[in-house]
Amino acid sequence: MKRFLPYIIPACLVLLAACNDGYDPQGSIHPSLSARYLRASETTFESYSASAQSFNFSVESLNTPWRFGEAPAWITLDPAQGSASADVTLSTGENQSADAPRTGIFYLQSAASDWTYSQAMSVSQAAATPFITADITSVELPGTGGTATVTLESNYTWEATCSYDWITLGADPASGTLTITATANPDNYYRTAYVYVGNATIYVKQFPTEITSSQTTLACSNAASRYEVEISAEIDWEATTSDTWLDVQPARGDAGTSKVAVEVAPNEEVYSRTGYVYFKSGTTSKLQLTVNQDGLVISADPSLAFTSTPSTQKLNITSNTTWSVLNAPTWVSITPASGEGNAAIDVTVADNPSMTSRRGTITVGHPGLNLSYDVAVTQAGKYFDAGASLLEFDADGGILTFDIKSDAAWTSVLSDDWFSATPLTGKGDARISVSATANNSTDERTGIIRYDFVEESAAVNIHQLAKYFTIDNSTFEFTSRGGSHTVDFSSNDSWTAAVAGNADWLTLSATSGKGSGTITITAADNPSVNVRSATVIITPANAQAVQILVSQRPRTLELSARSVVFFAKGGTSAPVTVTTDGTFKVTQDGDWFTVNAPQDGSFTLTATPNSSKEARRGTITVALTDLTEGSLAITIPVIQGGQGCSFVIDTYPDQDTDWLPASDGSLTVTVTGYAADRNWNSTWNSGMTISVTGYTTDKDWNRTHSSACHATVTVYGAEKNWTPTTGSNGSFSSTAFGNENNWNE
Repeated sequence: MKRFLPYIIPACLVLLAACNDGYDPQGSIHPSLSARYLRASETTFESYSASAQSFNFSVESLNTPWRFGEAPAWITLDPAQGSASADVTLSTGENQSADAPRTGIFYLQSAASDWTYSQAMSVSQAAATPFITADITSVELPGTGGTATVTLESNYTWEATCSYDWITLGADPASGTLTITATANPDNYYRTAYVYVGNATIYVKQFPTEITSSQTTLACSNAASRYEVEISAEIDWEATTSDTWLDVQPARGDAGTSKVAVEVAPNEEVYSRTGYVYFKSGTTSKLQLTVNQDGLVISADPSLAFTSTPSTQKLNITSNTTWSVLNAPTWVSITPASGEGNAAIDVTVADNPSMTSRRGTITVGHPGLNLSYDVAVTQAGKYFDAGASLLEFDADGGILTFDIKSDAAWTSVLSDDWFSATPLTGKGDARISVSATANNSTDERTGIIRYDFVEESAAVNIHQLAKYFTIDNSTFEFTSRGGSHTVDFSSNDSWTAAVAGNADWLTLSATSGKGSGTITITAADNPSVNVRSATVIITPANAQAVQILVSQRPRTLELSARSVVFFAKGGTSAPVTVTTDGTFKVTQDGDWFTVNAPQDGSFTLTATPNSSKEARRGTITVALTDLTEGSLAITIPVIQGGQGCSFVIDTYPDQDTDWLPASDGSLTVTVTGYAADRNWNSTWNSGMTISVTGYTTDKDWNRTHSSACHATVTVYGAEKNWTPTTGSNGSFSSTAFGNENNWNE
């Protein structure tokens, strides 16, 4: 040990010297007897954004535990302490203040008990972008003054300003509130101001102060009077009057509600007058009370209207002085003719004998003053109203009435003797009864009742219809089964109806009557092959007879097919439809087929197989069975081809709807004169040949051609759906084909 001491001491001195290199004379660094080391890779951090940000640095440590001294709350360090070298993340929070940038100081410190070390570190961060918002951007204040509070949100310290002297501001940036206080508004109009807080503007509007009254207008008679008015004021006020005949008490008052008395002196003048009471605040007028006072007055109802006959009406006079009737027409008398104050006087008119109305003026006034009032008085002239200008009678005549309205005497004159009127003379209103005799001619007739009154006349026209008869239809046709038809007719006459001749198969629902009506014509059954006809005659009493032509068709019979064709294999035919209005039976000539019982007007045939190579023929006959006159029957051929035979179908029936042949061997079919078809669907077997000439319009041609099948179609008409399929070794040809809309082969 002594041998190494000379070497240890110099080494310690070297270590001590190394520690002394970091010695802090202020006491932040205290030497240790062992080798130690502690430092941060970076000590200064700068953020140029107010947003949160992170920085990375390292702590280098030798034999020294460490920690970071307390940092500002907006700075976090991870890790915050350690015992060896480590990587550290420094994070800053968002800087929400826009007042100024901020700097935070913290220390890297030794955590060893025997060695003290402290290294200062700093972080600087930019300020936020300044902003300021107000919860309201405009305020309204009463005219009496008041205060409004505005809440502001900002990230910087703000200051409020206003250039208007009637506005006082109270700012508290710490709480974010601003008070705006206005003094009373002495004016009669709105006033406005602007308050500026940073880049925010608050609009201030103040209402004017008001003085209101329970009444704004007083209406006064000419006598002295006193009125009490309630005043509501937002400010102190003073009252003045425009004229000496007006007085107001009290002449001033405080803000609030108060009562004032307006006294009006008597008006001795003829003319009315108007004055004013003014309520002011300082020099500003806030309220004007209008006082209207009557002068001396004489007035009356503006007009009176009378009928032509003598009569009396009341005239109402309104006055606050004495009055007299100064003028009146000669045909008018008035009682009383003078008075004082309000009155109702009698105005009487004499009879007006003329058809012309007359007019005049009654003047009521004060004889010593320029004061009067004119009343218009009118009296109607005599009048006459017949109440009708035309009376319409039917051919049978009768009685009609009308009312005369009149206040005059009248007489009447009749133009013809086929009508009369009662009464013929009278005075005033009356009901007139007019009686007309029957008009038995076919010509209409007219007459006149002339009324004479005063110097005028009026006419009532009389018109009477003639006899007439019209029908809605003059021909009818019945089916063979009979039935009924109705004849509607219009008439104002009596009539008779009958069936001409010996047509007992017709009956009528009515044979006589009067006026308009309906007749039902009924025809019995006609079980005949002959058409029959008859005439129905309707004869009005005073008009020419009308003929109705009636015909009835005979029995009819039609078949849907002109022939029935079977191939050698036989089978059941398509239905043959019988169209008829009678009853029928079916008979046959041929024992190789049977007729199946008719169903719903149709029947079918069933043929047995033909083992011969020769075709065979037969017939069926459809005959009517309910005829009492003549006979009606239709006979059509029934054809069956033999094995491998060839046959011809000519004069194919019109409007065939279902052609469905099916060949069972080598067969040749020739069709000529083919009519319109709706459904041509056949299946051709091997070796079959078909030739179609003169074919007309078809709607559905769909067939399948087997191998070695040959088809030739010439002069084919318009086709809407041609879709054949030809098998192998088969052939199909067509010439002179008409319009085709769907050819798919």
